[in-house]
Amino acid sequence: MDNLKKQIPISDELDRAVADGMRQVKKIHERRVVRKSIGMAAGVMLFCGGFVVWGCHNPVLASQIPIIGNIFKQNEDKMTYSGDYSEKAQVLDPTEVVENGYVYTASDQDYTFTAEEVYCDGEALYLGLMLKNENGLGRMQAYPVHVDGSEAEVKEAYEAAERGEGNVMQEVAVWGLTAQIGDTTVMAPDATVEGTQTAEDTFEGVVRISLADAGIGAADGVSDADGSNASDYFDVRITITSLSYADEELLERARENYEAHVLRDANGNELYNEDGSVQMDDSYEYISDKRSAEGKWELFLPVSVNAGEHHTYEINDSANGFGIASVAVTATEIRVESILPPLYADREELLAAKRAFLEEVGEDDAELTDAWVDEYVSLAMFGDYGIAVFDQNGERIELKQSVETAQGLSTSLPVAGREITELHIYVGEDAIACAKETDEQNMAARALYHVDVPLNEQEN
Repeated sequence: MDNLKKQIPISDELDRAVADGMRQVKKIHERRVVRKSIGMAAGVMLFCGGFVVWGCHNPVLASQIPIIGNIFKQNEDKMTYSGDYSEKAQVLDPTEVVENGYVYTASDQDYTFTAEEVYCDGEALYLGLMLKNENGLGRMQAYPVHVDGSEAEVKEAYEAAERGEGNVMQEVAVWGLTAQIGDTTVMAPDATVEGTQTAEDTFEGVVRISLADAGIGAADGVSDADGSNASDYFDVRITITSLSYADEELLERARENYEAHVLRDANGNELYNEDGSVQMDDSYEYISDKRSAEGKWELFLPVSVNAGEHHTYEINDSANGFGIASVAVTATEIRVESILPPLYADREELLAAKRAFLEEVGEDDAELTDAWVDEYVSLAMFGDYGIAVFDQNGERIELKQSVETAQGLSTSLPVAGREITELHIYVGEDAIACAKETDEQNMAARALYHVDVPLNEQEN
């Protein structure tokens, strides 16, 4: 995605960026090459605002906003998974650092992360973080909150933010983020801290770490996938190895550099290479619009699980290989576990496909053991399928991310404060088309499987 950002630093190219991004994801999916935890088409679509890298107005600094008192309160309405976290959050007590060996603050490369609040509903862990830099953070780029709709509507939202209209936020990408819970390591390779720059040297935001993606779920607390070791309390070790965020001054320099070197036709239209990239003159050198740092920030925190609002609906129904296994619902998200027909009949067929892929990309696998190939080569286990979810009024519920499981896809959908009493779930071909479908009747007409799930708070 960052490569696309580098190629498209002005607003006029949003529609092309989104289309190119969709094609790139489609191409990757067709080649069936994915990582073990991959954000699929829906995630890319919902991140389509990220393809835009034109400047927005400066972030609101501390002198212009009231002191609210905590990180969740300040950002809970802006977050992708919005909710009333401030009413339930666990405030981390600094006295526990000495008593129990917890670590709430970590510094490296002039950047300091401090954990202040945490909330866990069993599906995900939400961590309120303060980021400081003793030399200042610069002017962090602002983005419109809750971007939704067509490519044109996304473009309009960003243009409004550039004019200083609407509600905006900032974000910091944290790479290499892991959460160690007992013997289980939860990986969040492309996590984002969503929040607000509250001072020239301070950013406060919330990062979400999915537990369900790592086979940890909520029943009577947090437990392993088989239901063992259930607990309403656990310790977690959070590790971050790099961070990155867009800076408005760097962004302006990058845009000026782009305009100085981009090639255009006689009518002023940009020229493109066969691969879809913009043609630049021979003297062009890329200038990043981001500040970044690599290091090691490690926090060790206690977490209490609030699973009272977590409800699981066991469906376990399928037809012709397509179906729904279960649906988990919390106050902030819906997670749908779908059933899909596998691409490979057994391990031998999968291993043969992995070796065929190595040969396709020119890797010499003659000396590689089967164990190495299994460990380091990941292929999609299912075809190009996706889900679409609508509420009782026929309104689409936006998909955030899908990851492959042993039986299909585990798809996460933010509730975003909506009152939902029934879910209409469809499985269909073409993950991107499913993610973009806004008309329930159209989706129903081409669905491979469909089920309605009434939500009853008394059912678990």
